[in-house]
Amino acid sequence: MTSTTLFGNNMGSVFVGDGSQADGVAVGSRSGNTNVFAHDVALQGGLGTGADGRFAQLGFQVSDGIAQDGANLGAVPVVNGNITVHTTNDIIATGGSDSTSNYEFNYAQVGHVGADQNTSNAIQEIEAAATSNINISAARHVTFSGGSAHGSYSQLGQGGLSALGDHSGTTTLDVAGNVTFSAGSGYGSYSQLGQGGFSARGNHRGTTILNVDGNVTFSGGTASFFAYSQLGQGGVFSIGSHDGTTTLNAGGNVTFTGGAGERAYSQLDGWRSILEIGPRNRLRRQSLRTVPLKVLSRHAV
Repeated sequence: MTSTTLFGNNMGSVFVGDGSQADGVAVGSRSGNTNVFAHDVALQGGLGTGADGRFAQLGFQVSDGIAQDGANLGAVPVVNGNITVHTTNDIIATGGSDSTSNYEFNYAQVGHVGADQNTSNAIQEIEAAATSNINISAARHVTFSGGSAHGSYSQLGQGGLSALGDHSGTTTLDVAGNVTFSAGSGYGSYSQLGQGGFSARGNHRGTTILNVDGNVTFSGGTASFFAYSQLGQGGVFSIGSHDGTTTLNAGGNVTFTGGAGERAYSQLDGWRSILEIGPRNRLRRQSLRTVPLKVLSRHAV
């Protein structure tokens, strides 16, 4: 049941990671449904100095076919459980802040797979083949932010940093407030709504539907490299086929702004994109281009 009278009472909230976790935290089912109903839902990657891989993930985490509990799922495991998140307030996902070593993977993600943390074979072994329907509903705001740590990305969708494999699914957002995706200041601290991710090689397909009463903002970061923000499939160095449909219905402003870092672009990547801004019938823009559509970007891909 999703009635707001049956969940989120007395400020009941769900927290995945609080920044102090010593290891990665992932909550999700490989093939079954993952349902979260709360007042707030917050995901926080590791903060301060500490070990690598202190991620926060709402979804099934798998790297090189190995589940988080160490189970070997085979060469190309299939991950297909659906994810539903309904809140009476906010949904917030924030990457971590530890930047003392390379690729620390203190990311925050709603979706399956996650970052490939074995950098020695980051372009060799497939993590999984992930497909899932993700349904998001928030009575206030949805905010995804990259952090200052290396690889401290934030993502809503399947995949992750160097997450090899074919990733797909339908992602639907119904948000009464604003939707914000902002990259961070760490290397590879991107922020993305879609399948794929930085160096996530494979075929990425998906349908993304956003119904937002407020503003929609995507902004690049200040990292030395690759702190991009993106609405759509793919990502930097995500070699493969990317296609799908993105529909954005916004009651407020829609803003895509590049950041100050190298490759810190901001992109609406549309194989078939429909964009509506302000009053629903004021502006309707459709693109059938097979190349990305970039909006207000100061940096090239």
